[in-house]
Amino acid sequence: MTTKNDTPKQEKPKLISALWQYTLIVAIVFFFLLICPKFVYGSTLVDGASMENTLHTNDRIFHEMISYRFHEPERFDVVQLQSPVEEDTFWVKRIIGLPDETIQIKNGTIYINNKKLKNDTYGNAPIDYAGIAEKTYKIPEGHYFLMGDNRKSDISWDSRYEEIGAIPRENILAKLIFRYYPFNQIGTIN
Repeated sequence: MTTKNDTPKQEKPKLISALWQYTLIVAIVFFFLLICPKFVYGSTLVDGASMENTLHTNDRIFHEMISYRFHEPERFDVVQLQSPVEEDTFWVKRIIGLPDETIQIKNGTIYINNKKLKNDTYGNAPIDYAGIAEKTYKIPEGHYFLMGDNRKSDISWDSRYEEIGAIPRENILAKLIFRYYPFNQIGTIN
Protein backbone atom coordinates (compact mmCIF):
# COMPACT_ATOMS: atom_id res chain seq x y z
CA MET A 1 0.00 0.00 0.00
CA THR A 2 1.34 3.43 -0.98
CA THR A 3 0.83 6.62 0.89
CA LYS A 4 1.25 10.20 -0.28
CA ASN A 5 4.57 10.41 1.57
CA ASP A 6 6.09 7.49 -0.42
CA THR A 7 5.61 9.05 -3.89
CA PRO A 8 8.17 11.91 -3.60
CA LYS A 9 10.79 9.49 -2.33
CA GLN A 10 10.40 7.32 -5.43
CA GLU A 11 10.53 10.30 -7.82
CA LYS A 12 13.77 11.66 -6.31
CA PRO A 13 15.92 8.72 -7.44
CA LYS A 14 14.34 8.90 -10.92
CA LEU A 15 15.08 12.62 -11.11
CA ILE A 16 18.68 12.13 -9.97
CA SER A 17 19.10 9.28 -12.47
CA ALA A 18 17.71 11.40 -15.32
CA LEU A 19 19.94 14.35 -14.40
CA TRP A 20 22.95 12.02 -14.25
CA GLN A 21 22.11 10.62 -17.72
CA TYR A 22 21.73 14.11 -19.22
CA THR A 23 25.01 15.20 -17.62
CA LEU A 24 26.73 12.14 -19.06
CA ILE A 25 25.31 12.82 -22.54
CA VAL A 26 26.46 16.45 -22.40
CA ALA A 27 29.93 15.33 -21.27
CA ILE A 28 30.18 12.82 -24.12
CA VAL A 29 29.07 15.39 -26.70
CA PHE A 30 31.52 17.92 -25.24
CA PHE A 31 34.31 15.33 -25.47
CA PHE A 32 33.63 14.43 -29.11
CA LEU A 33 32.99 17.96 -30.33
CA LEU A 34 35.58 19.95 -28.39
CA ILE A 35 38.26 17.67 -26.93
CA CYS A 36 38.71 15.00 -29.63
CA PRO A 37 39.31 17.40 -32.53
CA LYS A 38 42.08 19.07 -30.56
CA PHE A 39 43.87 15.95 -29.31
CA VAL A 40 42.54 12.81 -31.07
CA TYR A 41 41.29 13.37 -34.61
CA GLY A 42 40.35 16.13 -37.00
CA SER A 43 39.73 17.08 -40.57
CA THR A 44 42.16 18.55 -43.10
CA LEU A 45 41.21 20.49 -46.22
CA VAL A 46 43.83 20.16 -48.95
CA ASP A 47 44.72 23.42 -50.66
CA GLY A 48 47.32 23.30 -53.41
CA ALA A 49 48.94 20.94 -55.89
CA SER A 50 52.01 19.84 -53.91
CA MET A 51 50.57 16.40 -53.10
CA GLU A 52 49.08 15.57 -56.52
CA ASN A 53 48.34 12.86 -57.66
CA THR A 54 47.78 11.49 -54.17
CA LEU A 55 45.72 14.43 -52.92
CA HIS A 56 44.08 17.33 -54.73
CA THR A 57 42.80 20.78 -53.85
CA ASN A 58 39.52 20.56 -51.90
CA ASP A 59 40.05 16.94 -50.83
CA ARG A 60 38.85 16.49 -47.28
CA ILE A 61 40.86 14.14 -45.12
CA PHE A 62 40.49 12.75 -41.60
CA HIS A 63 43.72 12.87 -39.62
CA GLU A 64 44.58 11.30 -36.30
CA MET A 65 46.92 12.57 -33.60
CA ILE A 66 47.15 9.54 -31.31
CA SER A 67 49.54 7.08 -32.98
CA TYR A 68 52.50 9.48 -32.91
CA ARG A 69 52.19 9.59 -29.12
CA PHE A 70 53.18 5.89 -29.11
CA HIS A 71 55.66 5.71 -31.99
CA GLU A 72 57.62 8.05 -34.19
CA PRO A 73 56.48 9.00 -37.70
CA GLU A 74 57.52 6.54 -40.40
CA ARG A 75 58.87 6.88 -43.91
CA PHE A 76 56.13 7.54 -46.50
CA ASP A 77 53.54 8.67 -43.92
CA VAL A 78 51.45 11.56 -45.22
CA VAL A 79 51.33 14.12 -42.42
CA GLN A 80 49.87 17.45 -41.46
CA LEU A 81 52.49 19.80 -40.10
CA GLN A 82 52.81 23.29 -38.77
CA SER A 83 54.58 25.32 -41.44
CA PRO A 84 58.13 26.14 -40.35
CA VAL A 85 57.97 29.49 -42.17
CA GLU A 86 54.33 30.65 -42.04
CA GLU A 87 52.63 31.18 -38.69
CA ASP A 88 49.14 29.65 -38.34
CA THR A 89 49.57 27.72 -41.60
CA PHE A 90 49.43 23.96 -41.94
CA TRP A 91 50.95 21.88 -44.72
CA VAL A 92 50.46 18.35 -45.98
CA LYS A 93 53.62 16.49 -47.04
CA ARG A 94 55.11 12.99 -47.18
CA ILE A 95 57.95 11.84 -44.92
CA ILE A 96 60.95 10.81 -47.04
CA GLY A 97 63.94 10.98 -44.69
CA LEU A 98 64.17 10.04 -41.02
CA PRO A 99 66.30 11.49 -38.20
CA ASP A 100 70.05 10.87 -38.43
CA GLU A 101 69.87 9.58 -42.03
CA THR A 102 71.64 11.16 -44.96
CA ILE A 103 69.70 12.10 -48.06
CA GLN A 104 70.91 13.03 -51.52
CA ILE A 105 69.03 13.64 -54.75
CA LYS A 106 71.08 12.81 -57.84
CA ASN A 107 69.67 12.95 -61.37
CA GLY A 108 66.12 12.96 -60.01
CA THR A 109 66.66 9.91 -57.78
CA ILE A 110 66.54 9.96 -53.97
CA TYR A 111 69.29 8.20 -52.03
CA ILE A 112 69.01 7.47 -48.31
CA ASN A 113 72.29 6.58 -46.59
CA ASN A 114 73.88 6.22 -50.07
CA LYS A 115 71.26 3.66 -51.22
CA LYS A 116 68.53 4.31 -53.75
CA LEU A 117 65.21 4.85 -51.97
CA LYS A 118 63.04 1.81 -52.68
CA ASN A 119 59.25 1.77 -52.83
CA ASP A 120 59.05 5.49 -53.55
CA THR A 121 56.10 5.16 -55.91
CA TYR A 122 54.44 8.37 -54.79
CA GLY A 123 56.20 11.11 -56.73
CA ASN A 124 54.29 11.86 -59.91
CA ALA A 125 56.80 14.20 -61.53
CA PRO A 126 60.54 14.01 -62.08
CA ILE A 127 62.54 15.74 -59.38
CA ASP A 128 63.96 18.75 -61.21
CA TYR A 129 65.35 20.49 -58.13
CA ALA A 130 67.48 18.80 -55.46
CA GLY A 131 68.05 21.91 -53.36
CA ILE A 132 69.93 21.24 -50.13
CA ALA A 133 69.93 17.52 -51.00
CA GLU A 134 72.05 18.09 -54.12
CA LYS A 135 74.99 17.22 -51.90
CA THR A 136 74.68 14.69 -49.11
CA TYR A 137 72.51 16.25 -46.41
CA LYS A 138 72.52 14.88 -42.86
CA ILE A 139 69.06 15.03 -41.32
CA PRO A 140 69.46 16.29 -37.74
CA GLU A 141 68.32 14.24 -34.78
CA GLY A 142 64.62 14.82 -34.09
CA HIS A 143 63.98 16.12 -37.64
CA TYR A 144 62.39 14.71 -40.79
CA PHE A 145 62.88 15.39 -44.50
CA LEU A 146 59.46 15.98 -46.10
CA MET A 147 58.48 16.35 -49.73
CA GLY A 148 55.31 16.78 -51.70
CA ASP A 149 54.31 14.03 -54.11
CA ASN A 150 54.28 16.57 -56.95
CA ARG A 151 58.03 17.12 -56.94
CA LYS A 152 58.37 19.82 -59.55
CA SER A 153 60.39 22.69 -58.13
CA ASP A 154 57.71 25.29 -58.75
CA ILE A 155 54.91 23.20 -57.18
CA SER A 156 56.07 21.73 -53.87
CA TRP A 157 57.79 23.96 -51.34
CA ASP A 158 59.34 21.38 -49.03
CA SER A 159 62.49 20.26 -47.19
CA ARG A 160 64.63 20.66 -50.32
CA TYR A 161 64.54 24.41 -49.85
CA GLU A 162 67.09 25.98 -47.54
CA GLU A 163 64.43 28.22 -45.95
CA ILE A 164 62.59 25.10 -44.81
CA GLY A 165 65.09 22.26 -44.45
CA ALA A 166 64.43 19.29 -42.21
CA ILE A 167 61.25 19.63 -40.17
CA PRO A 168 61.42 19.39 -36.36
CA ARG A 169 59.39 16.52 -34.90
CA GLU A 170 57.21 18.92 -32.89
CA ASN A 171 55.96 20.48 -36.15
CA ILE A 172 54.50 17.14 -37.28
CA LEU A 173 50.99 17.24 -35.84
CA ALA A 174 48.98 14.40 -37.34
CA LYS A 175 48.91 11.48 -39.75
CA LEU A 176 46.41 11.68 -42.60
CA ILE A 177 44.45 8.46 -42.72
CA PHE A 178 41.21 8.66 -44.71
CA ARG A 179 39.79 10.76 -47.55
CA TYR A 180 36.05 11.33 -47.11
CA TYR A 181 35.51 13.82 -49.93
CA PRO A 182 35.13 13.80 -52.90
CA PHE A 183 32.81 10.86 -52.55
CA ASN A 184 34.11 9.08 -55.66
CA GLN A 185 37.59 8.92 -54.06
CA ILE A 186 36.70 7.82 -50.53
CA GLY A 187 39.41 5.64 -49.02
CA THR A 188 42.58 5.35 -46.99
CA ILE A 189 45.62 7.53 -47.68
CA ASN A 190 48.77 5.75 -48.84
